Amino acid sequence: MAPTQNYTHDIANILSAIDKKTRIIFLVNPNNPTGTYLTERELTDFLAVIPPNMVIVLDEAYYEYMDCPDYPKNSLQLLEKYSNLIITRTFSKIYGLAGLRIGYAVSHPDIAEKLNQVRLPFNINSIATAAAKAALLDQEHVKQSLLLNQQGLKQLQQAFTALNIEMISSVGNFITINLKKEADVIYKQLLQENISVRPLSPYGLTTHLRVSVGTQEQNVRLIHAIEELDCLTNRSRIHRMQILT
Repeated sequence: MAPTQNYTHDIANILSAIDKKTRIIFLVNPNNPTGTYLTERELTDFLAVIPPNMVIVLDEAYYEYMDCPDYPKNSLQLLEKYSNLIITRTFSKIYGLAGLRIGYAVSHPDIAEKLNQVRLPFNINSIATAAAKAALLDQEHVKQSLLLNQQGLKQLQQAFTALNIEMISSVGNFITINLKKEADVIYKQLLQENISVRPLSPYGLTTHLRVSVGTQEQNVRLIHAIEELDCLTNRSRIHRMQILT
């Protein structure tokens, strides 16, 4: 695993980590759990120097949330030039079908054939397939989900800024915050309030939590809980109505 720089992929570190044993490289764009991303220029420059016998998996689980002009929205076109590229996407995020565990990969036919040789039989069911097909046709749902996410992201960013809570600028449907104290403890306390966030100690970010964007009411409840649990250190409390309205 190559170290990141400013919570995003460091291309130089990835390239320096490649050796004769390297067979496959995974890139998550936008990245999880930080919400950062590689630009189109950064991605294409990287692909250009990778040997053709080395497979690159580009995980685009949060692709639909992106509206940044320098993000590679036309990444599927890269498959015409790079036969060693696999692009994966999912129906678990903006389409809301996480419980059905369905997604897809797009690649060169030769790679697709090899993947079919090793995949499990009946790896997806007919209900999940039907739901995925319907989801692709319901672009109005995607637009509404994107709008709600943008509003919720802004709401949380404003609240965390008002509380002087450090956060990583995110383009996904979540924000990673730094509480400057052991996040696992806060995670367990929030869980007792039926609020589920994700501690990031497995990533070496022991004071960070990843917070998914919820509805306006859910976001308000989260901020209230963070205040009441006294998660804030060296910060003056601000009246909730000032933060959340």
